[in-house]
Amino acid sequence: MQKLFFKALLLFTVTAGIAPLLQAAEYIQITREKANIRSSASTNSTVVGSAIRGDIFVLEAEEKSWYKIHMFSGESRYIYKNLAEIVLFKPSLPEDEAVARTIYSLAFEMDRKADDEAEARYPAEKRPDRNRSYRELLKDRYLLEMMHEFLVPPASYRRILIEGNFKGWPKP
Repeated sequence: MQKLFFKALLLFTVTAGIAPLLQAAEYIQITREKANIRSSASTNSTVVGSAIRGDIFVLEAEEKSWYKIHMFSGESRYIYKNLAEIVLFKPSLPEDEAVARTIYSLAFEMDRKADDEAEARYPAEKRPDRNRSYRELLKDRYLLEMMHEFLVPPASYRRILIEGNFKGWPKP
């Protein structure tokens, strides 16, 4: 009985605390076939990945000619404003729960892959800042590619993680 009470309390806390944040956020949708996602608001900055028409991202801010978006790693990234528009969106799970469970599981694998590759290229012991920034870039790139593979809007990623954590889906 006590366990059920704590699960209900956790559900209420998650729903009351996180759900409004997810719903109150602003979003942008990519309107061109392809849009580079950049590490800073400059065409000279590193390309983190490529968004495709229809991708939806959480909007953090507008900065001159750029949208500042929230990516999987928690880092802010940038998309040129002419390539997207502000839209209404409510993050949801894929209709097929198996897809959500697969994304949830693969997210941890992509995280480990990014860690391993960053460590191989920039050992954290020698270059911790470079290791961290490269790891976050790879994580954003790999998770974006995964979301494209499953045809799920990138802005739904957090919703999938919340569901997986709440339901106790297995992590690899």
